[in-house]
Amino acid sequence: MSAPFSKLFSFFFGLYLFVGCSLHSEYLISGLEFSDSFAWKSDTSALAFLAINSLYRPPQGIATFPDGGTPEYVYYDVALYYASLNDKAPHRAVDLNELSRLHRKIQLEFINLAFTDSLLYYTIGKPFESDIEAAKKRAQTRNDSLRLDSLIIRTSKTYVYNINSRRISEIASDTAAKIFHQQQEDDSLRKIGKNYIKNLSLSAWGIHLKKIYPQSDQTYQEYIIYMKGDHRVREEILEQIISHYKKDEIRRMIDEMGKYKKKIDREGT
Repeated sequence: MSAPFSKLFSFFFGLYLFVGCSLHSEYLISGLEFSDSFAWKSDTSALAFLAINSLYRPPQGIATFPDGGTPEYVYYDVALYYASLNDKAPHRAVDLNELSRLHRKIQLEFINLAFTDSLLYYTIGKPFESDIEAAKKRAQTRNDSLRLDSLIIRTSKTYVYNINSRRISEIASDTAAKIFHQQQEDDSLRKIGKNYIKNLSLSAWGIHLKKIYPQSDQTYQEYIIYMKGDHRVREEILEQIISHYKKDEIRRMIDEMGKYKKKIDREGT
């Protein structure tokens, strides 16, 4: 390779790395979405719901064009939960991550749920045909195809999760239809359920930043000083990481926050 060409190659390769590394922010954003309706016990002492939790790096710079860009997910989880309103953390009942590969988010959010005594009934429904066809094209081996067929069959059935035994069983669709029909949720209950879910911390969901996406102490401090990420991520950092810092480190961070605030105030005048 000639010297001029080598330099040119190095320049463009370096530019590629720089742009590639800059496509997404280094600061994480958390996502929380849940089912369109909740299932309540008859005495409204507990509820069941589907929740989708995620952590992602939002696009930045040229990656946001032309339509806002695509985030880079570092964590994505779909599951059914149940909880009493006094629980500090919900109980994970059924892992639905496999089905999330076939179903669009909106289908998952409109899951059918019912909650009676210690039994949690659920059915998701068949995926869109276009999504099934796309999944079939991605299947590379016979085992992939068999697994896909199994997933499709599962979506057309109704299941019941026993909280006491932690076992999942299939039930007849006509029996399930009667149970689903009996479930009722008014606006006040819906509001109570939403408030409970939205106030749960990341650690309450079993999400620990240092395990899922470890970052440097400097970066964790920048989340707090410069208000990066979102409030759930910052709360997790404060509770699980910053709280273990020495007093001198915390004082230094407070000083940095004060300087940053003054800078913002000056720029705003």
